[in-house]
Amino acid sequence: MLIHNPLPPRVSFVGVRLMFLICLALLVTPIAMAQTSFEVGSDRFLGGPTPVHNTDGVDDLFMSGNLVRSESPISGSAHFAGRDITVNGAVGGDLYAAGMDIEIMAPVSGDATLAGYNINVGNVGGDLRATATKVSLNGIVDGYTIITGDRVTFDAQVKGDVSLSASNVTFSEAAVIEGNLLVFEDAIGATEIPTTVISEDRIERRPAAGSRAASEDLSIWDGDHPVMKFFKRLAFVAIVVGLVAALLPRPVTHTRDVTFERPFSTFWLGFLSLSAAIGSAIVLLMTGIAFILVPVSLLIAALGALVGYFIGVYVLGSAAVSIIGRRGEDGISGRVLAAGAGALLATLISRIPVLGWVGTLTIILLGGGALVVWLFRPKLFTPIDA
Repeated sequence: MLIHNPLPPRVSFVGVRLMFLICLALLVTPIAMAQTSFEVGSDRFLGGPTPVHNTDGVDDLFMSGNLVRSESPISGSAHFAGRDITVNGAVGGDLYAAGMDIEIMAPVSGDATLAGYNINVGNVGGDLRATATKVSLNGIVDGYTIITGDRVTFDAQVKGDVSLSASNVTFSEAAVIEGNLLVFEDAIGATEIPTTVISEDRIERRPAAGSRAASEDLSIWDGDHPVMKFFKRLAFVAIVVGLVAALLPRPVTHTRDVTFERPFSTFWLGFLSLSAAIGSAIVLLMTGIAFILVPVSLLIAALGALVGYFIGVYVLGSAAVSIIGRRGEDGISGRVLAAGAGALLATLISRIPVLGWVGTLTIILLGGGALVVWLFRPKLFTPIDA
């Protein structure tokens, strides 16, 4: 059975949403810095704090701002980015929208691809793809539907197949699915689906990615089993950190010593450095000209965080080895031991419920601060007698 799933389950679809948000923001943000309106052929571009489209005869429409409103119909496709997006004018082609609150009151003749926090959508003549915390469907969808969310209200008639991944789903009395339904669940059978919506023989239930149900049928040797994932991550981190410690003893020893001597200053410097790298992307966007450098800024931040994590892992392992009475710099074997101990502790910390990400972030910031000290020698870390 039943359905060819166009996209993978919940976690992968979130990645699609993030890529969609980033790409759309890069395309339209320079327009949104000031109230702007211009036309190229039959296409219209609008930007500003509160852009409103109310002109007839437009083919493709591009809008970006805080409060985005489309009041008049268009014959082509619509591309919207903003905090609050409302579409009261019919869309003759496809609709792409990313924002906080998205309300599609007018019919969309083509496909609709939506990403946000709260989405309310009506009639869609093509396929519907929506991901948000709260999703409400109120209309007729002629094509297939993919929904990923936390709370979903299903008050629609879908003529095609449906792929659904949600924590809580409410079906109205008017809800109907004419195609097949694929449901991703944390526990198989947990989602109650009335027979008035779809018959049971057209429903396929699969475990959501990362759920307990997904791991129940796995052997411990399967790559997706939680135990095997743990050891794969442990081995990867240990090998990378161990190789770096063995091949680059002087930089590794220097960054470790700096962190041991001034842990709070190193942590603070790591926080400032990562904040500056990420914040520079916002500043570049504000210029309206250098926005093309935003991916470079984000790449630097990502690489810095990754290298900082590896350095922090080694520092953590060196501290653990020192506590048990053996110094981490005693030859290659000592450095490799410190790398292995750090990888084990860091992997265990990442598995702590709720607080695991705080521990991992602390490791990244400590290592990132030590990296900055080694690269730039800030005066804060220069000895007085130097």
